[in-house]
Amino acid sequence: VCPSRASAGENAPPVGSSFADAEGALFSILDHFLRRDASQPRVVGTLLGTRSESEVEIRNAFAVPHSESQDPWQIHLDAEHHRRMLDLHLRVRPEEVVIGWYSTNTELNSNSALIQDHYSRETAPHQAIHLTLNTNVADEFQGLGVQCYVSSLLGATVKPEDCAFHSLPTKLLSSTPEQSALRQFYSSASPL
Repeated sequence: VCPSRASAGENAPPVGSSFADAEGALFSILDHFLRRDASQPRVVGTLLGTRSESEVEIRNAFAVPHSESQDPWQIHLDAEHHRRMLDLHLRVRPEEVVIGWYSTNTELNSNSALIQDHYSRETAPHQAIHLTLNTNVADEFQGLGVQCYVSSLLGATVKPEDCAFHSLPTKLLSSTPEQSALRQFYSSASPL
């Protein structure tokens, strides 16, 4: 559960918040990761769900093709694909909205900030949630390696690539059979 609005200014992170994620979104993200081109260091996509005044729940996710480089920091998201998939999704589940985005790399860099800026415009006036899924976690103590973030812009001159990510407490909601299925599915993703 995550507050749907920032409490202390537009760019401030929610205070004392937690986050709920439905297992369907995790299955979609892991499937996307397993089907990626081996040269891709990460996959990204759109998170969908519901918002109320007091909480955000992520229920679904879909892949968004992208390319990125680090010299210089550049990112290209296939915005047309994103729009078509969103339109199709909204025909089936009109109550869901764009909540934010996901990545299968836990590194938060300038490209992550640029993607966050894109999704922040999609979710305005609410903050975009960034969910990371660590597909390299071998330690079962850390579970699936899921973490959620919101961001704040930094500096006197506002530039999208200059932001700080703020971690949110993360809570996964799923039944015991779904947890077993996620562990099995995830274990096949770990060696990659």
